Amino acid sequence: LDAQQSINLVSHLPGALERLFLSGGQQGVGHTPEEVKQAEKAVATLDGDLIWEELLPRSPLRPGYEASRMHYFSLPQAKTGTIIRFNYFPDGGVARLKLWAPLMDNEGGADGRLQRQQKPLYLPITTGSICTVVPHSTTDTPPSRDQEYEFFELSGQKYGGEGLMCSNKHYGEPWQLIQDTLGKDMGDGWETARHPDRPSILHKDTKTGLTDSPLMDWAILKLGKVSSGVERIILDTKHFRGNYPESVLVEGCFAERGMTDDNVATLGNWFPLLNRTRMSPDAEHVFDNDLDQIKNASRAVSHVRVSIYPDGGLSRVRIYGTTLDGSDEAMRSNL
Repeated sequence: LDAQQSINLVSHLPGALERLFLSGGQQGVGHTPEEVKQAEKAVATLDGDLIWEELLPRSPLRPGYEASRMHYFSLPQAKTGTIIRFNYFPDGGVARLKLWAPLMDNEGGADGRLQRQQKPLYLPITTGSICTVVPHSTTDTPPSRDQEYEFFELSGQKYGGEGLMCSNKHYGEPWQLIQDTLGKDMGDGWETARHPDRPSILHKDTKTGLTDSPLMDWAILKLGKVSSGVERIILDTKHFRGNYPESVLVEGCFAERGMTDDNVATLGNWFPLLNRTRMSPDAEHVFDNDLDQIKNASRAVSHVRVSIYPDGGLSRVRIYGTTLDGSDEAMRSNL
């Protein structure tokens, strides 16, 4: 074909002209047997004496139209392995390759075979002695919408709450955590970037059941009124389904006389209100003092520090309690 004939042949195919001119008309490259052997040798060094076993024999495929694009194959026998080699003949394209199998432990059992992992590394928290979990998918009026609750949301903007500072504001800022409304989307909360030191493989602490990692991000909130005691904490992950934090730690402090908002992070006497606690997606997590779910609940609090592990997003943080007598004066004198 001459140049014009080649153009006419492929002009109706998206991107074909660019490939034609950039690659000089070379549409595909077949590797030589020597190159294939080099690739096999490179793969074999990853796992010792690697032996390829056939999972699926050569099978015909259909065109990629909507009605014919999906192909499902059930294998006659399950096999264990870590590397898949995919061959198609003679050339062409495949959009996706997906394989389903049970999760396996890395260590073999007594019979030398891989054993099925009984529990995943991470499971979301559910309602229990630690807190009450209310998924947003189950109700339009979660606990934070209860107008009859007897204690004030002292962290809320309408009571003068402020979002002071945070370790990372990649997708949001701390003030967004204390809005009165429910989050309208993920951008309406505080979300951090993935921690740059986060390992590719996470390990579980056998004592706590949480991931064994100190990596975290934090945000500091200033209560609108000094609390003489925290009665309820709500941590809301609304809209955060695949990127909610694995766990959250909540601490409080009472700013001593002369301490400023700028140095409360380093000079504040921080104490735990909630120990590091597992979270769940798109839900309000309610911690109540009358259920003994809040630590140091009787201590005065002017600031709250929320730490998320290892990263992720929260929609709202709500701190409820009673105000300290002379709270306005206390705030002026201590801050």
